[in-house]
Amino acid sequence: MIGLPDSPNPFRSCKLVGADIDPEAYHTQENGIERGDPGYVMTRSSLMAFRSCPAKWRAGWVPKETDATEYGSLQDCRVLTPERFASCYVVQPKTCLATKGMSCVKDGEAEVGDEVPWSPLSKECKAWKRDQEKNGLIVLSAAEKGESDLALGILFADRRIKTLINCSQKQVLVVGEYEDKGTNLVIPVKCLIDLVPDKDSIHGKELADLKTCRSAHPRTWLKVIDELCYDAQASICLDLYCAATGEDRTNFVHAIQENVHPWQTARRMLSVEFIQLGRMKVVEALKRYCKCLSEDRWPDFDEDSPFNGWTLCEPDQWHSVLKAA
Repeated sequence: MIGLPDSPNPFRSCKLVGADIDPEAYHTQENGIERGDPGYVMTRSSLMAFRSCPAKWRAGWVPKETDATEYGSLQDCRVLTPERFASCYVVQPKTCLATKGMSCVKDGEAEVGDEVPWSPLSKECKAWKRDQEKNGLIVLSAAEKGESDLALGILFADRRIKTLINCSQKQVLVVGEYEDKGTNLVIPVKCLIDLVPDKDSIHGKELADLKTCRSAHPRTWLKVIDELCYDAQASICLDLYCAATGEDRTNFVHAIQENVHPWQTARRMLSVEFIQLGRMKVVEALKRYCKCLSEDRWPDFDEDSPFNGWTLCEPDQWHSVLKAA
């Protein structure tokens, strides 16, 4: 791809806050500031959600956790903040003590107090799980913990990924500001970078992110970059970090692992063009966000369409109807 403008860094007053930042703290807004307040600190994910539909974002939309995102959060915790594992997760026991209400006791297969296989449907085991969740812990089955262990072993068996992780600071928080010339608004912005390699290492020109996915095939990954705006993530991390530190970090890489057996690893680097596209997405979103703030007008998916608020839907050249014709 050619012809993309090499736009300047859009951020000012940037500061490196520190490493080993708790992700939950990162996602919490200070002083309870709500969406629609200029003081709300924007992130890549919030900017891209706003960019998709301002009205939906303003109304408080948050994507639901899926099995894939829960698995990704588990692996992120174990690789990037392993010290948090015990305060976030608990592994379900393999056995429990039999009680008189259990079918194995009623059927004469065990006596009260015997150690028997964990029975998730029993009243006692349900109560144990409720207690853990009340304490804010996520319960993992022994099988889930075992799969996570195997996946971690495979991840660190990839010598290139292992080298990257071992030479990096983890969960690095950077804050900054965007000043909009059209509205004179100043928007606080922040990012949390998974991996910041030592600047004197072989990865010294890079910042990096750990990703889990269903398929790491190169063609699939190109679609994932665009759909999940990983190009925007790369640009906002590079721009904030370089402005805060004065370092010349030019590359953004993804250390990837599939979330299903055999947990294949992959290594990707975003091109200059992808990073430029990401910066264009970020700046366009910030400018539109400031306009929405200044006018207190938050368009929905169709409000700005040319057909009086109705969007015309047309089949593209690959539509199944045209294929069948």
